[in-house]
Amino acid sequence: MTPLPGVPLSRVLDEVGSTLLAPAAGPAHDPLVTGVTVHDPADDPAAGHGDPRGTVVLGVGVAGADQACALLAALGPARAAALVLRAHLPGVQPPTPQLRAAADAAGVPVLVAAAVPWSQLLVLLRTIVDIPGEAPFGHPLGDLVALSNTVAAALGGAVTIEDRASRVLAFSGNQAVADAPRVATVLGRQVPAEWLDRLTEAGVFDRLYSSDEPIDVVLPEPGVHPRVAVAVRAGEEILGSIWVTTDRPLDADRRHTLVSAARTAALHILQERAVESAGRRRRAELTATVLGGGPAATDAARRLGLPAGPLAVVAARPDGAPAHAADRQALLQRTADALGMHLAAVSPAVVTTVLDDVAYAVLPLAPRTNRPPDPVRHTLERLAERREPPITVGVGRPAERPARLDRARDDADAVLTVLPHAGRRVADLTDVWARVVLAQLPVTPALQRYFRTGPLADVTRYDAAHGSPLLTSLRTYLDSFGDMVGAARQLHVHPNTLRYRLRRIAELTGLDLDDADVRLAVSLQLRLGATGANPDQEEE
Repeated sequence: MTPLPGVPLSRVLDEVGSTLLAPAAGPAHDPLVTGVTVHDPADDPAAGHGDPRGTVVLGVGVAGADQACALLAALGPARAAALVLRAHLPGVQPPTPQLRAAADAAGVPVLVAAAVPWSQLLVLLRTIVDIPGEAPFGHPLGDLVALSNTVAAALGGAVTIEDRASRVLAFSGNQAVADAPRVATVLGRQVPAEWLDRLTEAGVFDRLYSSDEPIDVVLPEPGVHPRVAVAVRAGEEILGSIWVTTDRPLDADRRHTLVSAARTAALHILQERAVESAGRRRRAELTATVLGGGPAATDAARRLGLPAGPLAVVAARPDGAPAHAADRQALLQRTADALGMHLAAVSPAVVTTVLDDVAYAVLPLAPRTNRPPDPVRHTLERLAERREPPITVGVGRPAERPARLDRARDDADAVLTVLPHAGRRVADLTDVWARVVLAQLPVTPALQRYFRTGPLADVTRYDAAHGSPLLTSLRTYLDSFGDMVGAARQLHVHPNTLRYRLRRIAELTGLDLDDADVRLAVSLQLRLGATGANPDQEEE
């Protein structure tokens, strides 16, 4: 397995989160991070466990800004990627002018870390930076299961490890000794709503999340065991909690064991979150490569587990995207996630990403399929109707192999472009082929001039002045292939009325609607949406 060549520092900060790690001083450039080392204060300033080139250096043992400046002077020539310091150190947060100057001179950004143990931060950063390119896109929380069993054996009670939303991440194997609420929690992988309400009303979560020590929880309910709970933290961030059923108070040693277990649980949860984030990022990057087509798409499809073909591309865009870039990106990501979740029911291997303000999904189809099957269409239609805000969805022609997925993406984009004018939310290329073709026709500046000054401009101007429906009547007549009776019926007028209107158009414009070329030119102008509504507009 070949490691990734590096991860931009900005991405590392995004995936760690600002509650744990934030920039404080130094240049604004975005170096590639290739590893994480630990500064050893017993050695020379540049020493660490490994070559500092391209690495994030953890400033373990650095006592203040003066020592940090000396360390930066050594890390600059070694081309370290960043230096991490504790936020509480004198002169670090906010940084002194000397520290800012030293970071700028060295070309090494200074990051400040929350009060999370160095061991947790080290493992978290290495998880983000050292994710191999061929690694699985996630892994089970097996270590948390082992931890829950270890804690249960040490404390003699049934254990659950839960996230901040009281969802069960792991539980010990001795749940037979648990009470009814604990059994319901384990079976549902979530603390039941009734018990969550009771715990909240009793102020249990307020006590739990405001204390660094285990708290005792006693609910006056027959058959319900007392519990001991401890918060799982990373710095100031609450990650979850550990709960132990117990029939007697814990002594000091066992309470210390529970506190140590919470630190270990935080490490596992942070690592899992980092792996999940890196896996999500990697899948999005590979999906973007697949959508680009060509030889690289074949290898990317294989790494994503996609078959050799056929493959369909789905493009979706929410209505009224927010103006702020971050809000717009978040909405698009939620749209992509919704595509993946719903389409997985009919095509489990579906992958999604966001590119150029569009959410995309790539999904395998059955062999020799020339358009998505009905279950896919029905799924997309239900999704488009239920999303808030609503979304528009275009589907391209299936690609017979990954190398041609760029064409399928172009088709999906083209469908997405014409759908607002087609009166529907979901369509594939077959549904709106004519509109796509017309949308692709080039309208040159000269043609625009003819549209602005041509016969339809006269009709438009006449309608505006007299409140008449001549242009609408002409459009309906041409759409009906010259069927006077059928067109009149659509317009809710007598055929003679329609004949009069067409004669009036001929008088105004000189158009001979018996001429096939005239009908074609007028139809194209009407379809292209350029009716000369402002014929007196000056040309640029």
